[in-house]
Amino acid sequence: QKLRTALTDLGPTFVKVGQQLSIRPDLVSPIVLYELQRLCDAVPPFDDAVAMRVLAEELSLGQRQREDDHGNDNGCNQDAREDFTPEAIPNFNDEKEVQRTILYVFEEIPKLVASASLGQVYKARLRENGIAIHDDGSARQMSGSSHQVAIKIQRPDVFNLFTLDLFLLVTYGKVADKVFSILTHQIPYHENFLNGFASGAFMEL
Repeated sequence: QKLRTALTDLGPTFVKVGQQLSIRPDLVSPIVLYELQRLCDAVPPFDDAVAMRVLAEELSLGQRQREDDHGNDNGCNQDAREDFTPEAIPNFNDEKEVQRTILYVFEEIPKLVASASLGQVYKARLRENGIAIHDDGSARQMSGSSHQVAIKIQRPDVFNLFTLDLFLLVTYGKVADKVFSILTHQIPYHENFLNGFASGAFMEL
């Protein structure tokens, strides 16, 4: 339990390390394995207000891109979208502005479903004839009845934190390889192992 708590406190990179160890019964004992497996579905969530601000920023960028590419949205759902101006830069430190931007696309504020090492998953329902924003930032008009969707929101600054942590881990691997190759004549593997872990971790971002 102390190991699980320590990995959680160290941040998303080390939570991911713990998750990788949780599927290696050949390396850790069953008791440790059980605690580490809890990192797969019991990571403490970050503040919903922060997540909604991130979502609002992404929706605003996607909507501005759509307006640039395809013109205005023909006035659909004007009751919820009144006075929305995608060309302007909204103040997302204002909670009302965050809610207004989110309700431009969804029928209600998304609800938290799960929290993981890299982000959180929310569920929400798109407005009828609303706008779907995809992972690549592109947007498209939805037609017909409303759709329930899952929204994955990355933890704040997770890319920068991951990059720094992985750089330090790979640097440790290089030092460990040099030390062990001199003291024990062991074949170097730490750096390659950690580079492999880093590549897999970045693919999830």
